[in-house]
Formats: sequence, structure tokens, C-alpha cells
Amino acid sequence: MHLQAVMMACVANFVLAAAVAFVPSTLVRAGVACAARAQPAMTAASRRVLVQTAALALSGSVLLPPQTGMHLLSSAPALAVDDGALLAIPPSVAMRTVADGRAAFTVPGLWAAPGATPRPWLDGPLARPVADEITVTARETTLTSLDDLGDVSYAPLAKLGFTDLARADLVAAVRRVTISDDGPYFDFDLAISPSDCAKDQQILPGSCLPTQVVLLSLHVRDGTLYALRVNASPAQWRQAGTTLRQVRKSFIVA
Repeated sequence: MHLQAVMMACVANFVLAAAVAFVPSTLVRAGVACAARAQPAMTAASRRVLVQTAALALSGSVLLPPQTGMHLLSSAPALAVDDGALLAIPPSVAMRTVADGRAAFTVPGLWAAPGATPRPWLDGPLARPVADEITVTARETTLTSLDDLGDVSYAPLAKLGFTDLARADLVAAVRRVTISDDGPYFDFDLAISPSDCAKDQQILPGSCLPTQVVLLSLHVRDGTLYALRVNASPAQWRQAGTTLRQVRKSFIVA
């Protein structure tokens, strides 16, 4: 059976089982085992992408649109997807702009920023944590454009200064352009898993469930690399994953 067909069949099983409230970690293990039985030649990279994507999808907020599942086991390390395929924040939700130097992004108006005290962003009315961190950074770079790096899927994040993401699994990557056409933005969805974990947190031997989701957006302007980074726990991702992706997509540099 072709590897992409295997992926489609197993993802279909994930979605069907999730709809009837099975345990996510059990579903992921079953799905990976399904793919492994049907295609023993699956590469380690392909299996890792399948594991992380399925785990995050079943946690309650899908990182990738369902129709793209058939491409997850391609030889590329990540899939470039169109964020427009995802649900937008409802028009009735008032948004506010958060500016940081030349960079800015929007968040729901009721979200409370951490201020000077290190603590999560909160959904104001219910005081529910929605993200551990939403931050903007700027550093000098020799790049004139992100396109100098080549394909977005192969951007060397660790070499760009994000050394803590060296072990992160790249689940999705997209080259985004704005109406002003002032150079591309590179947007990334990443999953971070511990190198070791308890047996009940293992999807397969040596492969742990993700403990953090990182959304990253990069842009180069006038010799400076700007970055918006969103860190969220699995619980926060279940609560606000779609909105967090819209926050990341709103990132612009003036």
C-alpha cells in the first residue's frame, strides 16, 4: 500500500475514534501501530511527524487542516499549508493591537497580558490561561529577506538563534505574504516532546507525547530579524489553539 494511502486510512481512524471520545494517547498509539503494520519501511522522520500531528490533533485543536493529512508522510520535514483554511476569530470578538517597537500583533480584547510578572496570558472573563508566553524579539541579521534561507520547510531555526527549538518537531510551515508586500513572513507550528517520559506518556518506545506547542512567525526588515513566539501547553492549546494561530497570523512589522 502507498505510504500516503496508509496515512489517510490511519488519520481517518483517529478522527472517527476521537468523535466518540476515546482516549487520545491510546488512539495515537493505535494509529501509529496501524501505519507501521501496513508500511514497515516508514522512516523515523515520517513516523515522528505522524505521531506529533496525531497527538496534537487529538488534543482538541488540529494543527493542520484534515484534507492535508495525506501529505504528512512525504519526504519533506514539514508541510506548507494555507492558514486561510482554518476558522477565523468570529467578527463579534473585539480585538486589540499589541505593539512592540516596529512589530505588532492582535489579541482578543478581553485577554489579559502578563505585565511585568511572569505568568500566562489569561482569558479575562474566566481567568483561564490561554498561553504561557506571547513575545516579540528582534536581533541583527545579515539576511536581506527570509527567502535567502530557501524553502520555508528547511529554515534552520537553531542557527537563527532559536536553539531551544533544535529538538522540536516541525509539524507545519508556511510562507506568508501581506497586502503591503514588504517581504515574506515564515510561520511555523512546532511540537516539543521530552526525550524521556513515563510509560503511560509514551506513544511508542522512545517517543513521548508533546508537552508544549510553539507557534513562531519570522520577518526580516532593515537588517533585523523579528520574531513573534507563542508558547502553549497542551491544555492551553485545547482551549485556545485556533485563536492562538490567528494571533500568530496577525503579526506584522511596520
